[in-house]
Amino acid sequence: IPSGVVWRQYLKLMWRIIDQESSLQWILLESAAELLDWRNSTPCIMTEAGEYIKEASALQERNKMKQLVEEHPKNVSPLCDLSIREEGFDEWQVLNYPDMTVENRSKHALFRAGRLVGRGGASNIVLLVDNNENHENENDDLRVVCMDEFLSLFGERYPCAGMEELLALKSACEATYRRRNAPKVADDVENAEMTEEQVQQGLRSGTLARGRLEVTKANPKEAYVTSGKERYFVNLESDNFARALHHDMVVVKPLSESQWGRPVGRRRLVYNRTEEDEETEVESEGPVVPSAMLVSVMDNSRRQFVATMVDKPTGDERAILVVPFDIRIPKIRLQSRQWPAYVNQRLLVEIDGWEVGSSYPAGHLVKIIGPIGDLETEIDCLLYEHEIQLKPFSAKALACLPPKGSEWTISNSEIKQRRDLRSSHRIFSVDPPGCQDIDDTLHARALPNGDVEVGVHIADVTHFVKHESALDKEAQARGTTFYLVDRRFDMLPSLLSSDLCSLHGKTDRLAVSVIWVFSANLETIKSCWYGQTVIHNCQAMTYEQAHNILNDKAPDNPSLPPPPPLTAGSPVDPSLIGPLKEDLRILQRLTRKLRKDRETIGGAVDLSSGDLGTELKFSLDENGNPTKVMPKKELEIHNTIAEMMILANQSVAEKIYDTFPESSLLRIHRKVNDDQFDELESALKAGGIAFDGSSNMALAESLEKAKRTAKGNNVVNALWQSLATRAMSEALYISTGLKEEGVGLSHYGLGIDKYTHFTSPIRRYADVVVHKQLLAALAIDKLDAAVKQQTTSDLRLHLEQVPDSSVISILKGDGISGIKRPSEKTSLEVDGGF
Repeated sequence: IPSGVVWRQYLKLMWRIIDQESSLQWILLESAAELLDWRNSTPCIMTEAGEYIKEASALQERNKMKQLVEEHPKNVSPLCDLSIREEGFDEWQVLNYPDMTVENRSKHALFRAGRLVGRGGASNIVLLVDNNENHENENDDLRVVCMDEFLSLFGERYPCAGMEELLALKSACEATYRRRNAPKVADDVENAEMTEEQVQQGLRSGTLARGRLEVTKANPKEAYVTSGKERYFVNLESDNFARALHHDMVVVKPLSESQWGRPVGRRRLVYNRTEEDEETEVESEGPVVPSAMLVSVMDNSRRQFVATMVDKPTGDERAILVVPFDIRIPKIRLQSRQWPAYVNQRLLVEIDGWEVGSSYPAGHLVKIIGPIGDLETEIDCLLYEHEIQLKPFSAKALACLPPKGSEWTISNSEIKQRRDLRSSHRIFSVDPPGCQDIDDTLHARALPNGDVEVGVHIADVTHFVKHESALDKEAQARGTTFYLVDRRFDMLPSLLSSDLCSLHGKTDRLAVSVIWVFSANLETIKSCWYGQTVIHNCQAMTYEQAHNILNDKAPDNPSLPPPPPLTAGSPVDPSLIGPLKEDLRILQRLTRKLRKDRETIGGAVDLSSGDLGTELKFSLDENGNPTKVMPKKELEIHNTIAEMMILANQSVAEKIYDTFPESSLLRIHRKVNDDQFDELESALKAGGIAFDGSSNMALAESLEKAKRTAKGNNVVNALWQSLATRAMSEALYISTGLKEEGVGLSHYGLGIDKYTHFTSPIRRYADVVVHKQLLAALAIDKLDAAVKQQTTSDLRLHLEQVPDSSVISILKGDGISGIKRPSEKTSLEVDGGF
């Protein structure tokens, strides 16, 4: 049972112990919280000058204590000891607790709580106090210890507890506490780290701003903080409080215009002829930009990083520096005599804190991942770096799967509720060879009146993944399927992702379809139908097979072995070659027009790299190890299928937005700032090409001009595309009712007014959300007009909270824009009790 002062001084240390050892039970007293509030507001610490000052709490101290209780409910129990009364004799009345000072009451309450817990059946009760607290042992049955003695007892009982790291963390906690409560020197007050009270006051008055710190990869000493519409430049090299890490939630003080900084950006080594005739590092002279100074860290980002020990220690044999994989993270100092075991190993380390005056943050070793260069080790490092820690699906989630497993079939009752396309439509798929999770299929046909009907049919994942079920929640937490060269980590169990949801060839499956009817000249969309269907994929082709059919070649190579079962690429039925060619020709003709319209009307920017391809493919040996990497050759059929998926995503976006304008999940891509194109503009000018990036259409025209100038030089053309891609902002998911003022809903790169992700629900949870919204919108369409308005309101309320997943498209750095995460929401709260 810790006292209030111990909670304040050693919270981080106790959290580590709780994470490490689950057999200990910790009690958080109401009287301890009362003492902390009193010490916040009452001068109780005597300085060297003999003056008393208020005790400064750590930022987010109360919220972190609440979080500890929530994350470890079996190990940390709140006890409202100020509200509990014992029957019969209770010292509360005898000693008249209400008339005591808060400090005395806290001292007596600590022992009283120990006796209450003991009489409740607990044994081996330890009262944990600070060295400076005057706690005499009032009861021989209760053991009173300070932190040093407690760690000694802990080490005796749990000899493998990493005592060296715990002692180092204890020292770090004490140093942080001393620094926080040291009197401020007059000259340093302006630039000192602020207390929580000062931070909250500054945020309320508008003199301070809050935002996420984004350190640049081009120059790890430079960062930006976006707060509302303002974006501030932060120079981490010259800032007086630069102990924040990439992606921390920080508080900044905007600087006056005379103090604005000039970002250097990427440092380049260029050849400058000087008297010494040697290479020198030249920094680009950019314009001054609105700047700010860091004053406080409100919420830490992740604190575990993959790192490597580069240099062996000198002098103090316990202190070593490790270099993180992420260039935006500084070197981390570890304290350990076991460092020889770290040589030539990948390490997972956790940062504990960053003291004033120290060049590096302090941390401890979490685990040795494995030897450098080992394939499994390096793959584990990738997963750790992207915070992908995928546990096996839980028993609750697996219990949501169909009991018959792979023997599941579509029931007659389910077929009656859907539009049956199995015998009326020739439906097929086109995917990479060996594809198991086939999300999408298509059809195309000419109607008797001359019109053209085309359809996109997507796996009906929500039929199997019910809303708010255990399986739904685990899929939401994963957010996406992660693909590596030789393996993948599925968002859904393989029974669904590779079998029941996958639209395999020669198989009946459930789908959600979008079917358009175009005029004969493909100029006008006459109708668009959305709904749940039953389909039969007559042929699961690969891109190469479809390409061969379109070009009157044999679709299959008889010298190659057939693909594994339930994958794309099985031999094409000879009787289907002619009909499939007709269907593919219709799609090819339609998508050429759709693509041209997006480019000429919407200003779509083509960032593909021509024959070099925009994706890579790998050759694997018999053990599954990659041996060769090469660009995929881009065929027109790739663009044909992609254009149909874009059309489906666009149509669904319009449908859900019409029904749920305040809560639809869309995918937006913002306009690029002109200064982001500096590198591209310089490169084009060097080639004598004029550049205009004022709009997506102007950019597309500039790139097309550059492509013509390249005269078929694919390497040069790929350079232009690469520089343009690097200048682009990331696309974002956004809940339309929560978008920031002035932010549009269009997709800059695709040249589309509204866009979403609908076509890949097997491998991307955002698409599952969109499927739910589309089906809800269709349900509303079927309602009687008299009750439509009320039900629309109910459904909007139900769908208003887009699931908040920290791993949605994590490999691309994407997230859901506009949603306040719990840590951000609670960071402004100042409450006085539990």
